[in-house]
Amino acid sequence: MNHKIFKERSVITVDCREMFPPEPMVKVLEAVETMASHEAVLMLHRHNPVHLFPKLAERKLEFHLEEHGDDSIELLIWRDDS
Repeated sequence: MNHKIFKERSVITVDCREMFPPEPMVKVLEAVETMASHEAVLMLHRHNPVHLFPKLAERKLEFHLEEHGDDSIELLIWRDDS
């Protein structure tokens, strides 16, 4: 993932590739609840977490999704305090 947010924040990686629902959503939501303003959460997963997006929107979080050809995704989540 080539995103400027990496240069501006510390990244907390949550590797969900071996997890099964609902654990990935639970782990990521726990991480975003505790992340500081200078941090971002990077979710690694096997597929697009479509049920997570409304939860992130409810919390007014920004996110950027990258899908890879090997059926994996990287989802970067951060709080825009500007």
